Amino acid sequence: MPLPIPTPEEMLNWFPDPAQPRFRIELNVMTGERKEIELTLEEYRRRHVAKLISRNEREALQVERQRLIARQAVLDALLDKIEADSTIIDRLATR
Repeated sequence: MPLPIPTPEEMLNWFPDPAQPRFRIELNVMTGERKEIELTLEEYRRRHVAKLISRNEREALQVERQRLIARQAVLDALLDKIEADSTIIDRLATR
């Protein structure tokens, strides 16, 4: 079931858990130095919304994939019946 995406107004009242700060990592490829920079509240809110959108898209793709698999199974069963009894098509055409 898709999660509701909060509106920008709702996100103004959303705050992350302060006990678990989130960081973004910057890597200097020349020196190999890694810096962990704590996300700003605005960055954190954008990430939160992006995560919800991404989850909903993955879920929708999975539902569509399952629908196509079920449809293919029905088509395969129908083709098997047609191959077993070639008069089925003639009987369908005369209706």
